[in-house]
Amino acid sequence: MAGQSMETIRPERLWGNFLDVNKKYFEHVNPHAANNLVNISLAHKYIYVATPKTGCSTILVTLQRFELDDRDLTKCLNDIHGREFSLLLRAQQVGSLDRVCRRPDFLKFCFVRNPYARLLSTYLDRIGNNKEQKMYCCAQ
Repeated sequence: MAGQSMETIRPERLWGNFLDVNKKYFEHVNPHAANNLVNISLAHKYIYVATPKTGCSTILVTLQRFELDDRDLTKCLNDIHGREFSLLLRAQQVGSLDRVCRRPDFLKFCFVRNPYARLLSTYLDRIGNNKEQKMYCCAQ
């Protein structure tokens, strides 16, 4: 390629392009958070959107096992939310979310939880340090 210079594409430029292409998805959601919560499998054709405090750690471990076809996978998934080693793609890695989301052959899913139970779980996890109180509340 004589006479042509190769331009290095900086990550912030890629991020800007991603935001431009997918702006309708980020009108009401922080794009950085959404990028980390969206999990895409091209091999098994699904999009999973993780919802915090709904068992997403267990779901992500299960999906990683499914990707590897390894039911015994446990110890190497200590930080299941660390995306740098995830087998599942982030939203940014597929470019146009619209193109992937509109594919009829892709399963799109997430899990939700009763908002009161979710709020209690968050409180007990983040603020409440009393183990007896946690056990009592969880039994209710």
